[in-house]
Amino acid sequence: MNSRKTLSSLSPLPFSLASLFAFLYRALFVFLVAGQLLRLQFTPSIALYPHDLTILLINSLWLITSASRFSLSKLPRLIYWVPAFALIALLSLLVNFARLDFTHPLVSASGVLYLLRWLNLGLLLPVTYHLLSTHRLSLHLDHWLLNWALAIAILGLVQYIFIPDTRFLYAYGWDDHLNRLISTIFDPAFTGLLLILGLILAELRSKPNHIIIASFYVSIALTYSRASYLTLIAIIFLLGFKLKSLRLVVSRLTIFLILIILLPHTEGEGVNLSRTYSITSRVESSEIAINQASHFSLLGIGFNNYRLLTPNIRLVPNHNSSPDNSFLLLLVTTGLVGTAVYLYFWGQALTWGFHHSATIFISLSAISLHSLTNNSLFYPFIMIWWWLLLASELSYHQKLLPAA
Repeated sequence: MNSRKTLSSLSPLPFSLASLFAFLYRALFVFLVAGQLLRLQFTPSIALYPHDLTILLINSLWLITSASRFSLSKLPRLIYWVPAFALIALLSLLVNFARLDFTHPLVSASGVLYLLRWLNLGLLLPVTYHLLSTHRLSLHLDHWLLNWALAIAILGLVQYIFIPDTRFLYAYGWDDHLNRLISTIFDPAFTGLLLILGLILAELRSKPNHIIIASFYVSIALTYSRASYLTLIAIIFLLGFKLKSLRLVVSRLTIFLILIILLPHTEGEGVNLSRTYSITSRVESSEIAINQASHFSLLGIGFNNYRLLTPNIRLVPNHNSSPDNSFLLLLVTTGLVGTAVYLYFWGQALTWGFHHSATIFISLSAISLHSLTNNSLFYPFIMIWWWLLLASELSYHQKLLPAA
């Protein structure tokens, strides 16, 4: 990855303020490595993480100290979809407030709270972009993102070796996994995607570290996540295409195939790669979502309100109370309007990445593919990764961006 300019030569702000921003971003990455370990659960549908509070502090500090220097006219068009989608999601909630039977106030309130949380995370994009593009933040975020994913891989390997049986987490509301790498994310599929995103950064560095790359491949294989496997295979071809290297494609596919063949065949349904239950569950959840989307076509059921439909429909056991397909969840909760806005800007980001940033293009492709069978598009850890990566790449290539 290309190096960024340092704060010492470019920062127009007092060092104390700049160092505070740097400290908060460093703290954010520490909390992200901790994953679900620091989760504070208040109700079955409402939880809080230290990284949520850290992001809120970053956004608040920026509003207090830097918002006056912020010019909307210089904001890249790609960033405008954050407030645009937030407004549509809010409108969807307001429209559906009177038409739904809110028999569980805490559950119904989670729609509003989730939107606020999404907006808090989404503000990372314009805030981080502004801090980086005006040299008020000196951290090389691509390095920190890579280190975050590498830490998840290492902790996952430690967990797989010493705590392979994580079925005790079922009592706390998590799926019961056995002999699978789940790391601090507590979910093999989302862990797998996070590792793939880290692998992309590792592969695209000017001098790739093959030990780091190998650790990602081993860790991804041990998740036994078939969605992650398929995503990884597609990403290998994209990497080969962008780097114009057939050798990379052949070598990486060979390594991954060998790893799959050598995978331990231990106890547990999750390690059975020919299992059909999860496929059936995903198909069923998608059918339910399509049926519900036809009843709430324009603005959807309301952001994060899908669980309010549970008294009337049967959701798939042992899965989230939402479709596994992120795009169907987007359709059923924000309707055709919200989906159109989200997909338009998602497509714009992919197009821009294709022409200017292999990191953005391949990372977005990975998230898109994984989101077809998992709710990856709205998974907080993935969203945070995406906002930070996009802000980093946009700030570096700001001269190539048309202003809004």
